[in-house]
Amino acid sequence: MTYRQAPKVTVDPPVVTVIADSSTDAERRLVLRIRAAPGTETIGMRANGTRVLGATIDGRAIDTSRYRGNAESWSLDYAAPPDSGITLALTVPARSSVSLDLLTSSRGIAPLAGITFRPRPSDVVTVQMGDVTVVHRTVRVED
Repeated sequence: MTYRQAPKVTVDPPVVTVIADSSTDAERRLVLRIRAAPGTETIGMRANGTRVLGATIDGRAIDTSRYRGNAESWSLDYAAPPDSGITLALTVPARSSVSLDLLTSSRGIAPLAGITFRPRPSDVVTVQMGDVTVVHRTVRVED
């Protein structure tokens, strides 16, 4: 294994659009459209410092009744998102801001200016996630 400095990779981060934002005395419902770069294999989503009371993905409720315990923070991984994006609806306590970490991964290593990699020998396999490009973005929606 070797390490060396590399230039910053230009990869499109996920794009988030607020579709709806409504509140009652007790709850705030926020509907977001999340669109990752074409070819994205997974989108990891995590709410930071906000209690999520309920969530839906593309209109399907996420049933938390079978969770083994009370999770400290809400998170969800979505595999094979369509290029058109996904719709995430979050219900949070009224007057809450929402901070959402998004982590997208796509197969392979994004091109690096001036750097090439030797082909991997046929008797060597990748471990864990393999060769991937990961992009992180935090989106904050204020009350």
